[in-house]
Amino acid sequence: MNILKLKSILFGLVTVLTLSAVLTSCEQEAIIPDTDIEITNDTEQFKSTTGNADGAQPSNIDITTPVLHHRFSSDMSKEEVEAQWEIMVADYVSTLETTELEERGVSTEWFYSIYTRTGTQTHNDTDGDVYSYITFQTDRGSRTQGAWLDNFGDDREKGDWDVYLIRTYMPGLAVSWVEARSGQLVLRGTDGWFVTDFDVHVFRSRQTVPATGYTRFYTAPNVWLDNATSSGWDYYVTGNVGIGRLNF
Repeated sequence: MNILKLKSILFGLVTVLTLSAVLTSCEQEAIIPDTDIEITNDTEQFKSTTGNADGAQPSNIDITTPVLHHRFSSDMSKEEVEAQWEIMVADYVSTLETTELEERGVSTEWFYSIYTRTGTQTHNDTDGDVYSYITFQTDRGSRTQGAWLDNFGDDREKGDWDVYLIRTYMPGLAVSWVEARSGQLVLRGTDGWFVTDFDVHVFRSRQTVPATGYTRFYTAPNVWLDNATSSGWDYYVTGNVGIGRLNF
């Protein structure tokens, strides 16, 4: 009788231990993350937040390339970026001045700077093609200048500033004043870009004839530019946010 009772107790103990092991295993399965799911979730997906994805590139607009570009690291403040960039632009413009500047009251060209900044989080950077379209008002009419914002090195790295100097003009005309009115940033393809800043500056000290005043706009898009197809174009549009006037 004692032997039977002992066997019964042992059997019960084994059963309890087995059940406990099964329950513990189930609990562990519930809390151990699925590595495959994490990898899948880390894959870049379609992220556009503009409502303009997979459109066509603007047509009948002149496209140029920057005459100067520099990428500034993410640990620099906006003020530091602007100060260093102005020195670089001054050095460049000085190479164009073969004679002393004359008071003319008009100019056949003007220079403007484009500043963009990339976000710092997952997939915020891009290797996709980026273009800008800046619209100016002048005393001789409206002018929209397109520019391919690219560089031989890397552009649009996480947290970095990219700054470009663009030269434009009114075809066949000299202008007395210029106002920056609005702009667009355009991304082609499926390598999404999170852009935090998009600014345009037109300063008097960076022209090739004497000028007064200034014109500019500052925007903080904080939007995803992205497309579902490699041939699609996504747009961020500033609206009419420009201020000031540059006078020649």
